[in-house]
Amino acid sequence: MEVSCVMALHNEEKFLPYSLSSMLAPVFQEVVVVLDRCTDKSEELISKFADGRFTILKKNIRTWCDGCSEAKNVGCKGATGNLIMMTDADVILDLESVKKARRIFEERNDVEIVVFVYKFHTLFKFHTLFNVFERIRDEWLNFLGAFIRRFKIQPARSGVYMIKRKLAVMSDTVAQYDFLQQHYKTIVICTKTLHLRPRRSKNAQLNRGKIRAHLTQYSLVKILMISLLQLQPYVLLGYLREVKKNENLLCL
Repeated sequence: MEVSCVMALHNEEKFLPYSLSSMLAPVFQEVVVVLDRCTDKSEELISKFADGRFTILKKNIRTWCDGCSEAKNVGCKGATGNLIMMTDADVILDLESVKKARRIFEERNDVEIVVFVYKFHTLFKFHTLFNVFERIRDEWLNFLGAFIRRFKIQPARSGVYMIKRKLAVMSDTVAQYDFLQQHYKTIVICTKTLHLRPRRSKNAQLNRGKIRAHLTQYSLVKILMISLLQLQPYVLLGYLREVKKNENLLCL
């Protein structure tokens, strides 16, 4: 089976030299990069790394609530492989895990998604009191990842996964954002893949909470647990703000 690697990004020039190096491996027959309203030197860096397998697409308009999902859809539509490897610009892929995922698809027709549970790694460190909290948070998230692998618990969502091409393109933001919660046959694999920057920014957390307010499977209790376990308080705040703005949303 041919594997197309799809990566959507927005101003990620400081991470690209790390993430692109793992995409040059022959395991990928095609690499599709979607530049989502980039204003930095991302395109220039990609052009330096790119070989004949790379395709660069541009998306300059944001129409969905979750812009990243929209950009990923653009990449999936431009990909031609039987399997699509979805990744982010701040992730260093473990190529042995990619090969393992491909073998799973080749050997089992019932599998539709293979999710990568990765380790977090803080690439850029600053010796401040705030950094101490960041390190504690990273170790806690690494512990949760080990817990997920040990008890075979499916994560709510992972930005790194391999999926059959026919399932990769979603029609709307809700389905794309949380499609791993659907009833697809999913396998979670242990991987050495590194996430160089956990999604800890305030705006990213608020957006996640906002989108999850529109998903029926997320109750207030579940959002509270997610915020506590992942140490992301603004997810809860974004959820509550969206529920307050939309009276038709139930906060159970």
